[in-house]
Amino acid sequence: MKTKSPEQEWVDRWKKLGPILSQIRNEDLRALTDAEGTRRATFLGVPQPLVPRQTSGLIEYQRWLRHSKDVGS
Repeated sequence: MKTKSPEQEWVDRWKKLGPILSQIRNEDLRALTDAEGTRRATFLGVPQPLVPRQTSGLIEYQRWLRHSKDVGS
């Protein structure tokens, strides 16, 4: 018997769980009150204020690369 690749297992899991998660989401939406539904719908697609970055992230990225190099050695 041929074993499935991790990617194929992932796809198979989502084929099984996708409809279950959709059902849960739909039940949660049906349970909302009109006021709560209106409040949530009001802010759909409204961009949230961005917090200015203090750094570019380059230093953290370099730290991550150095750590991964040390772990791989």
